[in-house]
Amino acid sequence: MPAKEVRIRTFHSWKTYYELPFNHFHGTITNRKELLIDRDKIDTRIHEIKEDLKDQNEKFQELQKLQTKRKRLSEKLNSFDKELIKNLSYLTTNKSNRKP
Repeated sequence: MPAKEVRIRTFHSWKTYYELPFNHFHGTITNRKELLIDRDKIDTRIHEIKEDLKDQNEKFQELQKLQTKRKRLSEKLNSFDKELIKNLSYLTTNKSNRKP
């Protein structure tokens, strides 16, 4: 095989190995960007609807207050759970380090 043919085949192989990952990741990034744009549009519309409902409906206002209270309670519960797990792991670790 002439040297020119070898160089051309090598170039095409390199180009293929370069293009495959580039096209894959470029497509992935483009798709992610489109999904983020769609999500932002939906989030904006949800916010607009909530603002309209907030002004129109007292029950909606009550719902929002209850959701906020529930979120605070969940955060406190999570904090207690983390502390409990931390204390339990501390006790377990100290028991295994004790000599009989």
